[in-house]
Amino acid sequence: MIRRATGYKGQLLALMSLCLGLYPACGDDEGSGGSNAGGGSESRAGASNGGRGGLGAGGRSGAGSLAGTENEAGESGAGEGGASAGQGGASAGDSGNSAGEGGLSAGDAGAGGASEPCVGELANGACRPAFARAQSAKQTAGKAAASDVVKLPADSHAGNLLLLSVGVVWSGASTTITVPPVFTLVERRDNSVGAAHESAALYLAEGAASLPAATGVTVSLGETDARLYLGLAEYSGFRASGLLDQVASSSGSGTPSTGTTAQTTADDELWVMLVISRGGGGHTNPSNGFTFLQTVATGAGTFSFSDQLVTTRGMASSGVTASGDYAAIVATLRR
Repeated sequence: MIRRATGYKGQLLALMSLCLGLYPACGDDEGSGGSNAGGGSESRAGASNGGRGGLGAGGRSGAGSLAGTENEAGESGAGEGGASAGQGGASAGDSGNSAGEGGLSAGDAGAGGASEPCVGELANGACRPAFARAQSAKQTAGKAAASDVVKLPADSHAGNLLLLSVGVVWSGASTTITVPPVFTLVERRDNSVGAAHESAALYLAEGAASLPAATGVTVSLGETDARLYLGLAEYSGFRASGLLDQVASSSGSGTPSTGTTAQTTADDELWVMLVISRGGGGHTNPSNGFTFLQTVATGAGTFSFSDQLVTTRGMASSGVTASGDYAAIVATLRR
């Protein structure tokens, strides 16, 4: 048994000498890690095998070759196994890296996060506060006046939309209409039929500051003998700016009609209609889905403000059942 091991040892030493003769650095290149542990030329072969697998496990298995002369070859095999273990360790390290990368990916997903649910409602692809007709009011002097004030029942909420509608039955030709500077003119339509005239005007305040109920909105005319009709409405659920989409208006004598707008450009909108007509016969039956928000009739004229909420694009138009000279406006407002 000893002779067989020794014969094998002799062959191994011869092979090693041949290697060193042909390639003087071959043992050092692959077995340098194990040579420190083994310390002898016999152990370097085993350490060389161990060194192939990597640093830690293979080198340590090569170090075990010092245990005895007879089992050095076996220990060299152990070194190779250690090398395999070293490779496995590297693979495990790669797996650890992959796990780490997976952790980063998970972190990225966490950083992006699921989108927050919309607390209000989606309108035109954006989350808005819930739509509401918060409050409205109407006012008419009931007699000739150069100005009048319309007041909401309560203070308005900052950021809401305010719509101011004005109807005038002039005693002669139409003149100026003056409103607070916070309001922007959407449309004014004057009727020049007959000796006296009518005017309808619509104004908006986007993302308005809170309006105190006690202050209200004052509207003044360039004539002291006209009939002035006012409507004021507050809405929530709108973008801060860029509300106005399409407008149409009409005037004449007979059954009031607004005319028809161009195709609207957004799905979720508020459509509003304003009509002023001469005579106190009243307005009824707003058409095409509109409903009255405010309406008032006096001996001189009838005034009404109507609206509807829509969710699909279209061309807005409406009218009411009435007679006499009139002016009417329809406007669409993007949410």
